[in-house]
Amino acid sequence: MLGGVAGTLVGSAAVQDNAGTPANVTTASKLYGPAGGAAGTGGISTQAASLFKDGETLSVNGKTITFKAAAVPAAAALTTGQSLTSTNTVSDASGNSTIYLGDPAQTQSAASVGDLLAAVDVASGAQTVTAINATTKVATLAGTGSSIAAGVISVKSSTGADLSISGKADVLSALKLTASVGTGITTVGAARSTASTTLGSTIQDGSTLNINGKTVTFKNQASTDVNAIATGSGKPSGAHYTTDGNGNSTVFLQDATAADLLAAVDLATGTQKATIASGVATVTTPAGNTASSITAGALKISTGTDSDLSITGTGNALAALGLNGTTGTDVSFNASRAAGTGGVSGKTLSFTSFNGGTAVDVTFGDGKNGTVKSLNQLNDKLSANNLTATVDANGLLTIAASNDVASSTLGSVTSGGTLGGTLKDTLTFTNPKDPVADATAQATRANLVNQFNGILTQINTTAQDASFNARR
Repeated sequence: MLGGVAGTLVGSAAVQDNAGTPANVTTASKLYGPAGGAAGTGGISTQAASLFKDGETLSVNGKTITFKAAAVPAAAALTTGQSLTSTNTVSDASGNSTIYLGDPAQTQSAASVGDLLAAVDVASGAQTVTAINATTKVATLAGTGSSIAAGVISVKSSTGADLSISGKADVLSALKLTASVGTGITTVGAARSTASTTLGSTIQDGSTLNINGKTVTFKNQASTDVNAIATGSGKPSGAHYTTDGNGNSTVFLQDATAADLLAAVDLATGTQKATIASGVATVTTPAGNTASSITAGALKISTGTDSDLSITGTGNALAALGLNGTTGTDVSFNASRAAGTGGVSGKTLSFTSFNGGTAVDVTFGDGKNGTVKSLNQLNDKLSANNLTATVDANGLLTIAASNDVASSTLGSVTSGGTLGGTLKDTLTFTNPKDPVADATAQATRANLVNQFNGILTQINTTAQDASFNARR
């Protein structure tokens, strides 16, 4: 797995009521209650009534939790992607939530501690929305969420990212998650542990790899999240990543494996290809390509055949995967393609002047810096030397004289065009063949000549019979 083990942020002491007595706080306890309320009935603290008010916010792992003094909206009013992740909490597809406190004139909040913890868990990724009821908009949550035991709040991180909660110190103090007080912003959190199955160290949420111009993004999310597949992307069956079919992928840190990471890399290099249909990606490895793997605990990344391998990264992705060099300071990882059996990259094909043409040296490569990678580019190089190239259905390359010099023998003493270069020693070329008259073509040509001569005869006869009459 690429993810780690969830960490826990524990309140420093049991939450107390306004009298300073330990309160019997449960997930059902209200976020604020009546002044002077008895222990166990006043919610978190009566002083919290001034804290959890309309417009107050908390930030959890970059997601926003907003407190709103209003009744929770009806299911029909929720938009696409929104769901009720608890009785008084509405969350969107990105993990942001609104906690509805109820009528501000009420002396007790409609929202409870359970509503707040659900919002925190959805924002942190500790709990995942795996389904949304189409009618009620009630979400089904999976994962081990935050809890309360003996009046002490334990807030969980996810397995894909450390937990970070930021807000006014007084708000976090009301939850007994900090000893700080005041209206200034403070941050508390819990680090997740690195599991033995991680690749060196835990990859940070939001880190990226840029591979040959394609992007692999690491995201603190589970692949089972109903909002995990973006429009236009697809998820292979059983995989824990999505791809857009163009080489860009998202790897979900909460449940991804090393195989998911390597597949995303191979899609970026072109070693593997993906087609998308109805949110499902079908991934194949074209013939001749070798998928990346892990050998003796080390990544073995295929460069692909499209181009040399070039990887840069953001966050700690390069370091986590051991791609930042022996000193740990490299900002990129590069590897050149190696020519396979019968490969022609970097090899040269040369011909001396053929029938007065220009001698030519052709270097095969990526089509840059004068190299050729396509049949059209090869023919452009050969044309100045009265040569042409074709490739048949079996991949057989044929070099022949162009039509204007079709009666000449390639490589002969008279015509020139002797074959040379490093490719001559790599591939097997047959000896040039002397031109052979095509009987059908010759007959067609003779017929056309006869037709032409006949037309000339008719023109001459017409000219001889013509006369000119004129009057004075």
